Amino acid sequence: MDACETPPRGEKHGIRIAMSTMDRADFLQDISRYHIDLSTEQLERLDAYVALLIKWQRRFNLVGPETLSSIYRRHILDCLQLARHVPRGTSVLDVGAGAGLPAIVLAVVCEVEFVTACERVGKKVQFMNQAKRELNLGEQFNAVQKDVRDLSGRFDVITARALADLDKLFSLTHHLSHDQSIFLFPKGENFQEEIFSANQKWLMTTKTEKS
Repeated sequence: MDACETPPRGEKHGIRIAMSTMDRADFLQDISRYHIDLSTEQLERLDAYVALLIKWQRRFNLVGPETLSSIYRRHILDCLQLARHVPRGTSVLDVGAGAGLPAIVLAVVCEVEFVTACERVGKKVQFMNQAKRELNLGEQFNAVQKDVRDLSGRFDVITARALADLDKLFSLTHHLSHDQSIFLFPKGENFQEEIFSANQKWLMTTKTEKS
């Protein structure tokens, strides 16, 4: 194919879906290697979520297009890493939830009271509500279209994925926490700098784990 040629729409998506299937096999090996236990029902729900995400991606830009070929490892596995840090029976808030990563993944695999996904973009909230219906998440999951600064309540676990630095995240969410709240924030290479900066303003105890 010439570098300037644009493939037909169906062919383009067909290639991506096939690559995602290959990615799933690697994902299954990874969860076994990392001792992540998923029931058959949980895996089926995650598969249904991935299929729905790929389908809606054709209309809405829910995730980076370049990540579709590795959607299981780039997104699902990344979110599953957080699950073991979510205590049973807790309330969870995902800020800037986007397409429901990690909110929907946590609602599927964790035994929590409920998960609230806070997102400002209407089409992404629309997608999460569709996922809620198709995955039968019921009252355990709630997607709200709001700026997190306008949200009320107190949550046991607060998480955000690729949204802002630690100082900004604490500024956005401190009014939604209590003394025992756990903040789960996946970070990149500059995490030590973010911790140092946030420590100048916030009283916190941190624990870092390798992704």
